[in-house]
Amino acid sequence: MTTAPVSLSDTILRGLACKCPRCGEGKLFADFLSLLDAERTQLAAEDGVARAEASVFTGVVGVYEAFGGAGQ
Repeated sequence: MTTAPVSLSDTILRGLACKCPRCGEGKLFADFLSLLDAERTQLAAEDGVARAEASVFTGVVGVYEAFGGAGQ
């Protein structure tokens, strides 16, 4: 399926109307906020995993030091 090229002025007008710049239909930002919320939730979960892993590794270092493994 090929579509005719869209002029720059039509593209700008469609964008200003919050429509798809390519086809002129649909809402441009319909699900944008829900996408941002999902990404924020995912990043918060990944941050929690990283913090938990850091805590585990810190504990492992503590055990290693307790058994005299650290150079003094």
